[in-house]
Amino acid sequence: MKRLHTIALAAALLAQAATAQTLPPPPVSPTPITRYEYDAQGNRTKIIRGAGTLNLETKLSYDPLYRVKDHTDPKNGKTSFEYDGGDRTTKVTDPRSLVTQYPRDGFGNATQLISPDTGTANQTYNEIGNITTRTDSRGVLESYTYDAMDRLTQLVYSQSGQPSQTVSWAYDLKGPDYSYSANRLSRTDHPNGWSRFKYDQRGRVLEAVQSVSPAAGANGTAIVSITRYGYTLGRLTSITYPSGRKVVQSYTSRNVTGIGLAQDVNGTPVPLLSDIKWEPFGPVTSWNWNMAGGTTPHERFYDLSGRVTRYRLGNVFRDVTYDAADRIISFTHLSANDGIPQPALDQNFGYDENDRITQVTTVASSWSITYDPNGNRTGMSLNGSPSIYNVEATSNRLASITNPARSFGYDNAGNTITDSPNYTATYGLSGSLASVTRAGLTGTYTYDADKRRIRKVTSAGASSTIIFVYGLNGELLGEYDQNGAAIREYIWLDDIPVAMFTPDPANPRGAPLVFYIHADHLNAPRLVVDMNDVTRWRWFAEPFGTTAPEANPSGLGSFTQNLRFPGQYADAESGLWYNYFRSYDSTIGRYSSSDPIGLMGGVNTYAYVEANPVSLVDPSGLLFFNLCTGCHNGVNKGPLPVTNGPTPTKDPIVTPNTTPPNKQKPTPIAPPLPLSDRQCVVYNLEDCQNEVIYVGITSRDPYFREREHENAPDGKMNIYKCEMCDLHFLVIATYNNRRDCEYAETQQIQALRPFANIKKNPDTGDVRWKKYTEWWSKRCIPCQ
Repeated sequence: MKRLHTIALAAALLAQAATAQTLPPPPVSPTPITRYEYDAQGNRTKIIRGAGTLNLETKLSYDPLYRVKDHTDPKNGKTSFEYDGGDRTTKVTDPRSLVTQYPRDGFGNATQLISPDTGTANQTYNEIGNITTRTDSRGVLESYTYDAMDRLTQLVYSQSGQPSQTVSWAYDLKGPDYSYSANRLSRTDHPNGWSRFKYDQRGRVLEAVQSVSPAAGANGTAIVSITRYGYTLGRLTSITYPSGRKVVQSYTSRNVTGIGLAQDVNGTPVPLLSDIKWEPFGPVTSWNWNMAGGTTPHERFYDLSGRVTRYRLGNVFRDVTYDAADRIISFTHLSANDGIPQPALDQNFGYDENDRITQVTTVASSWSITYDPNGNRTGMSLNGSPSIYNVEATSNRLASITNPARSFGYDNAGNTITDSPNYTATYGLSGSLASVTRAGLTGTYTYDADKRRIRKVTSAGASSTIIFVYGLNGELLGEYDQNGAAIREYIWLDDIPVAMFTPDPANPRGAPLVFYIHADHLNAPRLVVDMNDVTRWRWFAEPFGTTAPEANPSGLGSFTQNLRFPGQYADAESGLWYNYFRSYDSTIGRYSSSDPIGLMGGVNTYAYVEANPVSLVDPSGLLFFNLCTGCHNGVNKGPLPVTNGPTPTKDPIVTPNTTPPNKQKPTPIAPPLPLSDRQCVVYNLEDCQNEVIYVGITSRDPYFREREHENAPDGKMNIYKCEMCDLHFLVIATYNNRRDCEYAETQQIQALRPFANIKKNPDTGDVRWKKYTEWWSKRCIPCQ
């Protein structure tokens, strides 16, 4: 979801009001106000959210070299930082006084990570600073090899007493299986199969092929799944799924306005979603579902702060209310037909000063939750029945729970391997969950070179196999059986799941059965209806997802839909939800493994979205953000300095993008920082012709700001990406304080007037819109 412009929002509110005359207007929430204070040197010292009312105050203090020394959160939890002579982080002490250390060599490379959650890891580097080996606390050795162009080509996992495992990346391959592969990733090989890619001359993926070898001990041949992509005028217009069925997208200007489904590559598409409308530079606002008996509308309403205030879930509208600190405090519901309140569905939320949910109230139930200074649960009460959560004194690992009694065991790297008598788990050499046995049911999991799960085998007597295939942005496209036949396939509108289709049991080779998915403001599925608009699946759960879905709400038979929060897939055999790089346990509201990127994701490496799943999402299991603002830690809650520093990982982390990456280098435990904590840079976003479309500033490592622009929902490079003209991030100046940086930014914006800048830009919204459309027509639409 992308940030909205005020002018566009005002127009949208008027248009939406005209379509909902039978309903009261959406709720009006306080405009979020954040106040900042600085010292005489221009260092930010306070961030006050809900200024004037809630006054949630984050404090920053600095050492004599103007590096952040202490970060004090609104509940007075203090995180402290120490540095070496090169301004690189060497030690972090969290609010529970747990210490994470980053010893370094003379070149500033972090040679160790000493973590209370994951133990000690050791790393070595080559002469240009690439990791060559890493040994984790389990004794697993990772060995990295690079080619002459500094691209990762091989990663070997080894451990005493275990056979080694090799993952490889190949580039520039030629032959009938490849096209336009120069300087691009051509193929990956891993112990469970391989993948390869074809491109067009502009680097867009035309074909992605995935081969999954038979499971260990199983007979049969590899399952090969082929996904093909079609483009018109540089825009993705079709996806042909491994089943052969084809999803087509129609456009007006740069936005999708319709989605259809064809039986095969030559078939005529049947409309599924039509009349899709968007905000200029912003998110989708409405569309029509094409039902068997006509069309049914879906609408999303926004306020002038860009926040969702109302959206439709089947036969009800959900209204969303915020407090002065921009936190969601209630869901209320109205009948979509006559506007009559539906209080049985309502939920109210309370928070502590750090935005962690402490209270959930519905008509039928009430939850109270308490936390320690790091955000670990210490207690939860459901309808007055308390449970106590015991966290290890020397780490953030959860040791046990009462009522019902559960105890947890971990391996040296902090992965949960036991959960009371009925649960055991194992982890592979790569650190991914390899198997779970729970109450007599076993699940076994395998992964590709990018650590995406591509197969699971469950056994309780007879075994069952599911093959997973993903799209270019990491979205789940389909589930397939051991023969490669489709079980369920999914359709996405941007990052919203909007439909799924399954083979018709009465005619498997005929047209599939189509079901529509109603997603909430987080893009989490809450309702599934069939083509007759009958509800087949419903999940109106409390925030952490503990409440199980209703699998047969209309009495037509049990229905399976396994998507949960963004990036998650529910595994019935384990009770966990697969979340790309690790798994989420909704019953305790936290991850079962420590965050692979360590403190980069927050001081508590087990926490799920900072205990605020009403507003935040974590599609990869690495880094949470707010779908409305796209921010992580900083903009809303103050710049937690550790986001500038340590970024440990277990192996190459591939960020989903529009094309497979042509370079996959492992991230060091703590890469050197180009900035001290008092410095600030001005940067430009430029297109392929060096035209500046946006000017910005950052006090963080520019690398991370660039990645946010590329991958965050409101990132400018993500919003304005153009297949025919790549955008580039360019640092143009460095300043010793924020004040000088902001002045330089103002001068640059006023001189260049880039269309993507709103604040400080003398141009009106109409002028910026004209500039944008002219730029798009020049750069992003091929000559006819």
